[in-house]
Amino acid sequence: MNKKKDTLLPPTTDVRKLPCLFSCFVMIISMNLFFSFPLPFLSNYLIEVRRQSTITTGVLIGGFSLVIALVSAFASRKLQHLPSRLVIGLCMSLLFGSSCVLMIDMTNTVFTVVLFLVRATQGLALALAEPKVVAAMSALYREKLGMITALYELGFSVALTVGPYLGGALYSPRRFYLPFVATGTITLISGTSTLLLVSSYSDSHDDVQSEYRVLSFPTVILGVVTMGSVASAELMVTSFLTTYMSEAYNTPESIVGIMMMVGGSVVAISTFLAGVISDWRTSARKYILIFGLSLLAIASGLLKLRTPWFVMPGVLGGLVETGSTVAQVAILPLLILHDREPDVEKSTERMTCIYNFGYFGGAFLGASTGGTLLSMFSFPNTCLFYSTFIGFIFFSVLLINLIMKGKLLNPATA
Repeated sequence: MNKKKDTLLPPTTDVRKLPCLFSCFVMIISMNLFFSFPLPFLSNYLIEVRRQSTITTGVLIGGFSLVIALVSAFASRKLQHLPSRLVIGLCMSLLFGSSCVLMIDMTNTVFTVVLFLVRATQGLALALAEPKVVAAMSALYREKLGMITALYELGFSVALTVGPYLGGALYSPRRFYLPFVATGTITLISGTSTLLLVSSYSDSHDDVQSEYRVLSFPTVILGVVTMGSVASAELMVTSFLTTYMSEAYNTPESIVGIMMMVGGSVVAISTFLAGVISDWRTSARKYILIFGLSLLAIASGLLKLRTPWFVMPGVLGGLVETGSTVAQVAILPLLILHDREPDVEKSTERMTCIYNFGYFGGAFLGASTGGTLLSMFSFPNTCLFYSTFIGFIFFSVLLINLIMKGKLLNPATA
């Protein structure tokens, strides 16, 4: 049956592809800044200024990732039927408007409730808009899934690197709202440029496999279990590494910041190379995934060792983030191939929802479970636990791939 679909698709001229791609890339960065910029100040502000308990603080911080995970789990059924321009326009308005609400002076109790609603709204907006933006990028270069995934991961990495510095520079107890409003303004500008640069039109086509389908076993393994495990390990290590280096090695925060920037540069280069190789040799995606999981497990395990060089934990932390990001670059293209949807844009949108469900669900568990384990054990022992866990996931994926005769990591042969 023929249907009309309002969707974001590239302009007809190749000259305009790069501005469109860049605008989508900037919007991914700006949206994910909402995840990263509160990291350096939000917990201290809630505990010291607003006198909140650590439990309430943990709920307010982790709730953002939890909302994204829950919305992503159920959004794919209805999201693909909504016009892309409507979703992106509405979500960028929600991100900006919810940030402006924090400018109102409130009592501690009211502020706690409002902040929870604001962060939940921002998580909802990111969960709905990001799949649409990634789908628009895939429509620009339909045969370059590796490059699109690499740009997606690179945008997230840039946000994780830049966000804490942006939040720390703009924050003060009397101007708590300023980092939120600044990030909301950036998102509003990037979202507007995305809507203006990327054309929208109705395309008549056969709506093949348009109904929602139950996720297949391979998709669950790759998209939810593997992504969640990788994100959980990465977020635990990167969240608590700075504190560990300061306490164990008396490393100045400025030195830690420089090492994080160097690590971010390595991640960016590795992400780009993994994307290029993934498109150059599609069969290499399984080896990219295996390499990323192996590097993540080994680097996490080596953090158990106490060395006399304060640089070593920073290097290993960078390798943990590199391994995690490289593995993620391979996962999204494999998910899209498992989906077997002729419409690449629709499949990218749906699988990005599953991808985000796995990642942000793992991020929530990494922060909450990691904090619980750290209260019971030391940071090196917690890293060893996560290394063992990732190793278990790694061998489980290989075993399932062997049972499925290679079809898990090479869906094209299925």
